[in-house]
Amino acid sequence: MVVAARWRNLVSPTLSIATVWLTILVGSCLCAAVKNGKFQFLQWTPERASAASALGAENNEIAISIRSGNGFSNPFHTHTGPTAWMPPAFPTLLATLYALCNDDHDSVLLWFHLFQLTSYGLLGTTLVTYASRSKGRPGLMAGIVVVSLWVSSFPVFQFAHGHVFEIWMTLIVLYAVNLQRTFTLHHAILSGVLAGAASLCFPAAALAWAFLTCYHFRTRPALLANALLAAILVASPWLGRNLAKFDSLYPIKSNSSYELWQSLVLSKDGLVNSTIFHSHPYFQDSSEHKTYQKLGEKRYLESKSIEAKEALRANPLRYAEHVKNRLVAAVLWEVPWYKNQSTAIWNLGIWRVWKILVLVCIGTIFWRRKEASHVALLSCSVMVCILLPYVLISYYERYSWPLLPLQVLIVYHALAKKTCLTLPLASY
Repeated sequence: MVVAARWRNLVSPTLSIATVWLTILVGSCLCAAVKNGKFQFLQWTPERASAASALGAENNEIAISIRSGNGFSNPFHTHTGPTAWMPPAFPTLLATLYALCNDDHDSVLLWFHLFQLTSYGLLGTTLVTYASRSKGRPGLMAGIVVVSLWVSSFPVFQFAHGHVFEIWMTLIVLYAVNLQRTFTLHHAILSGVLAGAASLCFPAAALAWAFLTCYHFRTRPALLANALLAAILVASPWLGRNLAKFDSLYPIKSNSSYELWQSLVLSKDGLVNSTIFHSHPYFQDSSEHKTYQKLGEKRYLESKSIEAKEALRANPLRYAEHVKNRLVAAVLWEVPWYKNQSTAIWNLGIWRVWKILVLVCIGTIFWRRKEASHVALLSCSVMVCILLPYVLISYYERYSWPLLPLQVLIVYHALAKKTCLTLPLASY
């Protein structure tokens, strides 16, 4: 009996992990066929097909600028000088890939897709291993991971962007906040170091860490100060660079004022879509590109900040309506990026069902919070805090992609018959 139990404990996680990797393999093959037009039931719009090779838009342009010897600058195709429009981690990695691939875009795109698919496989392996080691149900976890991969088929299999790094930063922040449960100095400092590193790739996740850290250490000011100081020290080289270049202490990325202006002035419902995005400075034929090029980044963003504040003062109720619309889109009813999207509408429907499931699971976890695991409650808290700035400032579908591991953990803990790592709520 003991031998059989041990064999079962070994085989179940192994088969679960193999299922995740098989899903990655099959999905990548299908979507490769999609690009050749062989599988029409998975075909995306032409705009999506062209976007799939963009390698993160501004991130790719900054990477090319780094390779050209111009440093972290020129996010919008033309020479516009230094920038803090994007966090530094992803463009730096792309620049490294360009160096390794002799500046060949197609090679970089191929290797990045392989890296992205491998990352999702490792993500699934990590989640299944967590379920197994916490004496949970690895088969259930693998099933939820597989479902989530198909629900997110476009960002997983077809779209090369920084969300794959943001997913890992989300998990790192989850781990960093979890470290704070022991109320020890070295764990507080390590938590801050991890959050500071995450901020260089995914500032919203680091901001979520800051919210939860302030709450968690609200009665321990010394630990709070050390954690925040550690995070700031890790990010300080980038903050110092921004201060030197712009005479402004931009918090990792500079474009929050543009994002708010875009939602307030250009959008009727507060949500960003492909039509609105074509006014973005990234597009060379847009008036915003010409204005950005003329003013430079600092003056351009200062002007957008003034316009956004004026629009907010003129009609605060409209802003409240926008916040409501973004909240609904973020947690319940996703709005398509392409308003006239006629193909792959099935994927939008499945994505909406997935979001509703996650929301129901969050409600279930908090309903039985006395029985719920600490990890489940923490996943809900981190997810809410990450979404908060997007709900308040600007939101579209890509901003929800990095939440995938949190959504998987939430659904898993809500559906598992036995909650894993059942612990008291502590300070949460």
